[in-house]
Amino acid sequence: MSSVRMKIVSIILSCLLLPLFAMAEPTYDEQGDLIRPNSERYAGVLDDIGPANRGVVSLIVINDTRYQVDEDTVYRNIRGNLSSLASFSRGMQVEYYALENLVTKLRVLSLAVGGDGERREEPPVQSPGTEDVRLEDGVWKN
Repeated sequence: MSSVRMKIVSIILSCLLLPLFAMAEPTYDEQGDLIRPNSERYAGVLDDIGPANRGVVSLIVINDTRYQVDEDTVYRNIRGNLSSLASFSRGMQVEYYALENLVTKLRVLSLAVGGDGERREEPPVQSPGTEDVRLEDGVWKN
């Protein structure tokens, strides 16, 4: 009987302790920021920054997708220094980590914004020896 009890106790203990050993080690990115577990890395264009509610913005739009931000969201400027959401503008190229619809980190990749906060239109690459490419009514033509 004693050996049966010992087996039961060892099974129960292993089931209780297994999650402690199965937990993933913390993950950090190149700036040394802790990446929240299960968050995915993406890149895109910051389309909009929602209105502030009591001085706090909680909604941003990247690539036409709405995301939440919270007090733990990390912001980095183009040099990789800590920043705030106030330093971001519409049209910026950004890299971000998202956990479902929550952005956990937002970093500027490119300052591609015009004076009015709109995206700058970059001409498409053209083959050598072709006509000049021009923008007409919002469409690139050659």
